[in-house]
Amino acid sequence: MGIVGDVPEGGVRITVERARDVGPPWIYRGEIVTAVSRHAVLATVSDQGEVAVDVPEDVSRALQHRLRLVLRTAWKHASADASPPPLRLARWRPSE
Repeated sequence: MGIVGDVPEGGVRITVERARDVGPPWIYRGEIVTAVSRHAVLATVSDQGEVAVDVPEDVSRALQHRLRLVLRTAWKHASADASPPPLRLARWRPSE
């Protein structure tokens, strides 16, 4: 099924991007969107793959963890190719 709107019916959509020629550390800005909420996020990925997130207090630990995992996985794949992590990431994850 294609994506029709900007709010998922279920699960969570994570969309972040970083500046082109900056880093490490790489600073990603974007948002976490669920069916009932939208939150601006800021995350920093170190050259060693450590991910620190800055999110509003009302964002659950589970959503913070998902953001960390998405960025950590992207860093792992890029570092395996000796490349910087992607400029933009857009991922949807189902509800648990």
